[in-house]
Amino acid sequence: MTIDKSILEVDSRALAHQRETGVSRRQALREIIDTVQASVMDMDGHTGPHPFPLTHEFADGIYKRTIYSPAGTLVVGMIHRHAHFCVITKGDVSVLTEDGPKRVQAPYMFRSPAGSKRMVYHHTDTEWTTFHATNETDIERIEQQIIAPDYESLDEHLLAAGAL
Repeated sequence: MTIDKSILEVDSRALAHQRETGVSRRQALREIIDTVQASVMDMDGHTGPHPFPLTHEFADGIYKRTIYSPAGTLVVGMIHRHAHFCVITKGDVSVLTEDGPKRVQAPYMFRSPAGSKRMVYHHTDTEWTTFHATNETDIERIEQQIIAPDYESLDEHLLAAGAL
């Protein structure tokens, strides 16, 4: 079975997990993504949190981050604290979020909600850009602002912001 087929079929596994454990479909998909991420991090050849080239650009109050991912690779992203826009300008990908699996091809733009975390399989070389609202220009500080280390921290952030 290919990784792509696994991503696109994971929804049925999440529903089975949901029935077995009583957790929500959303929680079941979160757990599947986290399990895959832990497995990937334990694999030989894992290269860390930023395995592919990134570019960073800034405008008034906007941070633009582009990742260039080669065909045949799998990336599990981070948990985003805030809603933001994503644009796939090149590529064909299978994406799994807690909302389920989807296959998309460039050009494709979407709004990513607060709390999003994705697992992405790249069928072709891909350019994926995210846009975040911030006046910060230090990459480490930006990552602290926009990325939650875990879902508990995300929930605390959303509760403090009145979004929960």
